[in-house]
Amino acid sequence: MKIIIVGNGKVGYAIARQLAVEDHDITIVDDDAAALHRADSTLDVMCVEGNGASISVLDAAGVRSADLVIAVTSLDETNLVCCLIAKKLGAQHTIARVRNPEYRRDAGMLKREIGLDMLINPDLGAAQEIARILSFPAAFSVEPFAGGRIDMIGFRVTEEDSLAGVSLNDFHRNRLAEVLICAAHRGDDIIIPDGSFVPRSGDKLYMVGTKAELQKMLRGIGRTLQKVKNVSILGGSRITMYLTWELARSNTKVRIVEMKHDKCLRLSAELPGAMIIEGDGTDADLIESENIFETDAFVALTDRDEENLLMALTAQRAGVPKVLTKMTRPNYMDLVQETKLGSIISPKDLTSNQITRYVRALANSQGSTVESLYKMLDGSVEALEFTATASSRSVLDKPLKDLTLKKGVLLAAIARENKIIIPGGLTTIQEGDHVVVVTDCLVPFPNFPASVEAIDVDVVVVVDSIGNPKKIASAAARISQNPRDLMMAENVAKVIASTPYFKDGFSFQTGVGGPSLAANLFLEQYMDERNIKMGWAIGGICKPMVELLQKGKVGKVIDVQDFDLDAVNSIHRTPGHCEMSASQYANPANKGAFVNSLDFVVLAALEIDTGFNVNVLTGSDGVLRGAPGGHPDTAAGSKCCIIVTPLIRGRMATVCEHVVTVTTPGDCVDVLVTDYGIAVNPLRPDLIACLDAAGIPHVSIESLKEKAYSLVGRPDDLQWEDQVVAVLEARDGTILDVVRKIKPYDPDKD
Repeated sequence: MKIIIVGNGKVGYAIARQLAVEDHDITIVDDDAAALHRADSTLDVMCVEGNGASISVLDAAGVRSADLVIAVTSLDETNLVCCLIAKKLGAQHTIARVRNPEYRRDAGMLKREIGLDMLINPDLGAAQEIARILSFPAAFSVEPFAGGRIDMIGFRVTEEDSLAGVSLNDFHRNRLAEVLICAAHRGDDIIIPDGSFVPRSGDKLYMVGTKAELQKMLRGIGRTLQKVKNVSILGGSRITMYLTWELARSNTKVRIVEMKHDKCLRLSAELPGAMIIEGDGTDADLIESENIFETDAFVALTDRDEENLLMALTAQRAGVPKVLTKMTRPNYMDLVQETKLGSIISPKDLTSNQITRYVRALANSQGSTVESLYKMLDGSVEALEFTATASSRSVLDKPLKDLTLKKGVLLAAIARENKIIIPGGLTTIQEGDHVVVVTDCLVPFPNFPASVEAIDVDVVVVVDSIGNPKKIASAAARISQNPRDLMMAENVAKVIASTPYFKDGFSFQTGVGGPSLAANLFLEQYMDERNIKMGWAIGGICKPMVELLQKGKVGKVIDVQDFDLDAVNSIHRTPGHCEMSASQYANPANKGAFVNSLDFVVLAALEIDTGFNVNVLTGSDGVLRGAPGGHPDTAAGSKCCIIVTPLIRGRMATVCEHVVTVTTPGDCVDVLVTDYGIAVNPLRPDLIACLDAAGIPHVSIESLKEKAYSLVGRPDDLQWEDQVVAVLEARDGTILDVVRKIKPYDPDKD
């Protein structure tokens, strides 16, 4: 679509940023050269400098062939004039942002006379969003569907909720209400749940149903749904005015604290039913004397984010049941999320999202029946609302259980005349139904070049991003500069060079720990000395291995995952850098599994015991720390498995009598390199002979254990409960070990 955005303030920029990545042809018009420069340098858009209400400027922007003109300058009148001119000149659709409350009564006439397709008021939108959330005190977000007949609420699971720790299948057998849990946010993971999904305390769940059924569900899981009868509002903004009007419909009592005298006078005139308190809302004496926090809900709506955040936290600490906060600065959002403050209201984001939803629905409705598209969970999940027509015959009148739906696509609700249906397996879609579908987004066919061919795929789930890209990909993995780590890395290289496997064409895998990465540098020196090259390298690849490839020291790098941005970029542009599947990497049933042809692997460890058993799963305290990954696979498949780890970490012995959990059996581990010496598994007398021949000193692993205990002491035995929380399987499916729940520490027993 060809879209013209007039006004490049916060809202205009946010809209342009969202739409530019969706392959729309975007032109921004603004008379502020600095604002245009920001957009031109950061977004894939065209920029036209000038007055957006000028015919010549709009002509220069291409308004006569525009599909949509969005006017979001700071002046309502400019936006209205801009849309009027745009429609006269041939623009297909227009949207104007209008904030003045005086225009509220005239909205219908303005749309009709000017030809507006959408008139959006960010303050009114924010007020309506707050009112919706206050109607569900247990929710942090409320999104209407099907003309307001269906709501999607977001709420945080607590330990007291009866659905915590229970699979959705088991929970719904005792159906409390006609609702559907359609999405979940756990840490950085976004989940479209099926019946096997088990909610945990702290999860954010999204649930669809009518207002009455949603309230019944919340009561059923143990939530107290006390109606919000009185609200305290900090700040006398336009949002405050609209919100008070909205709350008056439900007879909610409102107290407004505003510092400026003229605003108080205006609020008194416009809101005769509200109590207006003139004073500093941050003043502790005023809060106490006016009982500001003795309320069902507190809403911070001043023009300063810092003040809103401070007072919201104060209200939360004072025990106010429901706290809502207006935020405008995106750099505060992560901080606010960490505080678990409750509901955050951003008028800018609400406006840009509303306009973006309209645009995306318009783009998708050309030739289809799509009515609305809603983005949730930072764009990771979409809710799509469409009308079933005769052209949808492939899905009409068929039980949902008989339809072939991709995993990650969920039919959440059906609005049929005056009836709301939460679908089950026997539910059918009928012509004229309004259907709400939740999905984690699809992309156009075909997706080439393909890492996995379609013939190998049964189900596809395509998402905008896997979690948070900023937390997945990092800058180049850092090579340790710690002298201890460098010493261990050098000894790793010495061990490798002493073996008969170190020859031209050898294969190699190393981890991303500091000593492991540094081993690459020292290994390169030995390769140069003996004039040999590495045949191929595998594993989780990062910058040091990529650099060896680029220098011609490695024939091919074949990876199953990348651990930094340098490796990610390399796989696209470096010849000889290829990808492979996890099955091709380590599946023991795969005859061509790469790990079975591996000469060397250098791995880290949380613990290693005197039997050379390695633990990379649990800490010395018995708490789960990570996952085994390919550790046991590469150790078992390689000719020489080297573990590199410091003797102690903090006050914990890394080399110990017995590891807490066996993730890699000792018969797969060949050499241990620590900062206090090298130990070779007695099962490998051939490697002992190699080290002796090379003059590399080594000691028994028992002596390393005793040295560790002499430094930090012998740890007490851990106490376990009977509950098993994890099971460790070997490559052949046999059970290596189990992880049990650790007993809580009891200081009285010390």
